[in-house]
Amino acid sequence: MSAVCRTSHFVWHRLLLLAVLSMAHGLVNAQTAVVVDLEVRMQISPDSYVPPGTVAYVDVEIINHGPGTAVGPEVNSSSFYDWLPALGREAGFWIRWTPSTTPCLMYYLHGDPFPGDPAPLAAQLYPPALAAGESVTCRVAIDSMTLMEHRYALSFTALDGMYYSWRPGVTDSNLANNRAELEIRFSNLPEALAQPEVIPATSPAALWGLVMLLVASASAVFWRRR
Repeated sequence: MSAVCRTSHFVWHRLLLLAVLSMAHGLVNAQTAVVVDLEVRMQISPDSYVPPGTVAYVDVEIINHGPGTAVGPEVNSSSFYDWLPALGREAGFWIRWTPSTTPCLMYYLHGDPFPGDPAPLAAQLYPPALAAGESVTCRVAIDSMTLMEHRYALSFTALDGMYYSWRPGVTDSNLANNRAELEIRFSNLPEALAQPEVIPATSPAALWGLVMLLVASASAVFWRRR
């Protein structure tokens, strides 16, 4: 076989090998590209009003509508550093783990604060892997220690990844349902006392009362002098 034929044969083998590798690479990418649809739902009990010294429970439900499997879901709460009494705040509450939090693991994420500010905190839930159509509910407790009336919007946001980052190759087909929010009210202020009715001095009722008082006084003086 001539050198030209050997070279041509080698080139065709090389092109065939590149074509096979290219197809294999496409198949690998197709296998690693995962599409999920994570949804978060929240429900609080016994009520969204949490007086001081009481506890409310928040059920955080994570649903995977698929079609792929969420291998490592992460669910992050909104920051609640504004209301830590240990940091000198006037009001306080705490999001904590309960036995009903399982099968989710729960941790806290501490952010970097600005100078002079408290460190922002967030509760992090780590459910198990969720195949398409599966869901899990994790319960956390809200301890109320507030000394003032205020409202707080508690939210939880889900993704398939870690530290607010999605896993490579994973996309969510509907990001609109990845976050749920509810408002919690904290207060120990009593109801405002009813104010007594004030009758203006120039009102007809006040003038009539004054006239009757003068008549009664004059009558008493008259009967004493008799």
